[in-house]
This record gives sequence, structure tokens and C-alpha cells, in this order.
Amino acid sequence: MKIFIRYFLFFLGFVSFTFVYARRTNEELLTTANNDKRIAGDLFSQLDSRNLYQEELEYEDLMVLPIGLRKRIGNSTVEIGILKADFKTNHAELSIYVRLRIPVSDAKSGIFEREAFFGVEKIPFTRENGLGGGQTFRVVLLGDLSLPLQGWTLTLKGGSTVNQADNGNFVPLGVSYVEIDCGKFAGLGIFADVLFPRNILIPLNPSQNYIPTNGQVKAT
Repeated sequence: MKIFIRYFLFFLGFVSFTFVYARRTNEELLTTANNDKRIAGDLFSQLDSRNLYQEELEYEDLMVLPIGLRKRIGNSTVEIGILKADFKTNHAELSIYVRLRIPVSDAKSGIFEREAFFGVEKIPFTRENGLGGGQTFRVVLLGDLSLPLQGWTLTLKGGSTVNQADNGNFVPLGVSYVEIDCGKFAGLGIFADVLFPRNILIPLNPSQNYIPTNGQVKAT
């Protein structure tokens, strides 16, 4: 009986530790993502105020930072900001942030555009192949981003800045990202939650077979 109680208390302690560790880890990730987002916002504020954007980027341009690239993709504007560079023998490793301006429909708030910030570190830049060293790379969405869409709410799932030198072209599972190829927007990977308006879907309690008077259906 004493052995059973001892193992049971050990199990409770393990569960408690796992819960606290997971909660702390989530809080740390949120704090890191918010800090990264603040850095990205400050960077683009500086680029905007001094109009430090170019159409193309050469190796010599990295001598004075920050600097930015601006591209128009359909109805959206994609901007790449370079915050710092670490010069190696044959290349430079860059800290890069991306701002994607997304049109939204939110008549209630009067906001018709949202800014999404993405970040990545240690992206190579070479004289021969430019940004990315001739390779496609991915830039992680910094934190979650909610987009109101005429009664719908789309929440893009994000994370914090990824060090590509350590992870190659790795992006954590379930995190949205943009893909950059030769300094140009190449694609967008989306992981999101969708909150449906009640005129489209209504939640149903299957055990009691009734429709709640409030609440919305959410899908991932």
C-alpha cells in the first residue's frame, strides 16, 4: 500500500510539473513572439520614416543598415527589412523581417488593412546569388494574427523568430510563414483557426441535443 501511494504521489508530481512547464513554455513563447513583433514594428517604422526601400539589393548595400525591399503582389504589399548583418569570409548572415499588408473587411472598426510581421535569422547573402544564397527560405509569422472577414474570423497561427542556420529551412509545425526566393515573395504557408458566423454554422451539443443561444463554431 505504501509503495502504491508513493508511486501515485510521484505520478501527481510529474503531471503537475508537466502542466506548469507547458504553461511556462507557452508564456515564454508568447513573450518572445511579442518582443520579435515589437522589433519588426520598430524596424519598419524606421524604414518608412526615412524611405529606405529599394527595388533590388546588392552586397555593398549591406554596409549601411537598416535597409528594405518593397514588392507589390496583387492587392497586397510585401516588404523585407534587413536589421543587421554578420559578415563572414564568403557571405553575410542577415536578420530579416517581413511585413505583409493584408486587406480585410471590418466595417465595425473601420480598419481595412492588417499588418503581419514575420522574422528569421542567419539568412545567407552572397555576391553571386544575393539574398538566400540562391536558396528559397521561409520566414515565420510572429505571434497569432486575427483577420475579420465579413462576420468570419481567421486567426493565423504564428510563433517566434527561427534561426535558419541551426534549422535549415525548418519551420515549426502549425506555424504560418512566407517563402522568399531570390528576394521575391514565392508563397505563403497558412495554419489557422476559423471562427464561423452563426448564420453559417451553429454549435450543437450532441449529448443533450440542443442548440446553445450563443457561441460559435471554430475549426482548425
